[in-house]
Amino acid sequence: MTITKPSNYSSSYYSFEEYNSKQRMLTYWYQIREILALRPKNVLEVGIGTGLVTSYLRHVGIQVTTFDINPALEPDIVGSVLEINDKVMNKFDVVLCARVLHHLPYEDFPDAIRALAKVSKSNAVVTLPNDDFRIYFMARYTSSPFYSTSIPLPLSIKRLMTNQGNVYNSDNKYRSGLWKVGEKWQTKNSNVEAEIGKIWSIEKSYAIPEDSAHQVFVLKKC
Repeated sequence: MTITKPSNYSSSYYSFEEYNSKQRMLTYWYQIREILALRPKNVLEVGIGTGLVTSYLRHVGIQVTTFDINPALEPDIVGSVLEINDKVMNKFDVVLCARVLHHLPYEDFPDAIRALAKVSKSNAVVTLPNDDFRIYFMARYTSSPFYSTSIPLPLSIKRLMTNQGNVYNSDNKYRSGLWKVGEKWQTKNSNVEAEIGKIWSIEKSYAIPEDSAHQVFVLKKC
């Protein structure tokens, strides 16, 4: 079957309710939090999605340059992350690359991580999808934060429910990208971190507590 590549997504793919699920909105919060903690003056966002993160960062006075393979999204610079060194002339305090690298074959992951380092002065925030299946419990009393916990379940159940196996299912509803952290031995978290650690120092690595399908890496140049 044919899978639509990110470079060919129409702008309507990123419509608010279809793309910006409540769960995805959580990931934006963590991206923004990690970037603000690094106190950058400028940021390169690789893979701009709906532009919500860019919009907020600009709102608080951070200069943001956008980079994306999809011209329909009207990024500042169009290109593949693998050719970012030929497209981006400046270096940035922080490079944000959220839910992008899993669209490349895993064999290209080391080159992509290396490419991001070449356009960063100091730091990067990278997120990747986790192969994860959990039941979540959340509690809250009025005007307080949410408190959450989760119980992991066997991935075999998830694959039966979504009919994934090792390929995309027929309607592409449950699958985005070519690989996930922990999906196979090659992409288990320790192997992914080992590849990243060849280029970067990993300052943080964690799954988002409210949705552990997202793994966050905060990186510093060695």
